[in-house]
Amino acid sequence: MRRVSELFTKCEEHKWRQWSRVKWLKEVDRNYRYFHILSNLRRKFNRIGDTCIGNSRFIGPNHIKEGIFGYFKNHFQQSCHVNLELPSLDINRLSASDSLALERKFSAEEVWEAICDCDGNKAPGPDDFNLNIIKANWEVVRVDFLGFMEEFYNDGSVVKHMIRTFIALVPKIKNLVHLKEFRPISLVGSVYKVLAKVLTNRLKKVMGRIISP
Repeated sequence: MRRVSELFTKCEEHKWRQWSRVKWLKEVDRNYRYFHILSNLRRKFNRIGDTCIGNSRFIGPNHIKEGIFGYFKNHFQQSCHVNLELPSLDINRLSASDSLALERKFSAEEVWEAICDCDGNKAPGPDDFNLNIIKANWEVVRVDFLGFMEEFYNDGSVVKHMIRTFIALVPKIKNLVHLKEFRPISLVGSVYKVLAKVLTNRLKKVMGRIISP
């Protein structure tokens, strides 16, 4: 019973540490009231009140929600067509060995290195997990995780629920009036983060050789 109580206490500390975003919290600090105050202040600052979208003003939670939903729905449906003509440009190309390195199968060491490179305490995405959970339970989830990576390697696609994303609106300034004064950020799931990190780490090794002056 005592161990359950201690585990619950640690979970509560972790939750309020994330909500307050105080990264220098030490394990011995259990000042819940302090973190409650910080969390409430941040929630008040992040709250979306009456706002302007385009030439229209939206008032009230339901009206604002409909306006924001419509704005981003239209934004993400817009298509961009760019026709590039690159006549007689001397473009650097990858060597055969670099190409093979980019296309080789994912190794367990490579995946684990990517997980360790990620900040484990970032806000979780729709899967409700952050990278610290993956790190702490790697031996438990290892087989399934590597199975996902192998499946992506073979098919070149990711199942839809893996790429679901929360879009959070972060205020750029105080006393916001327009929706454009919010900065949208994407909160993606842990599995997708690791996949992106593995691919990024591979690209970092060759980008310097293919970007022209």
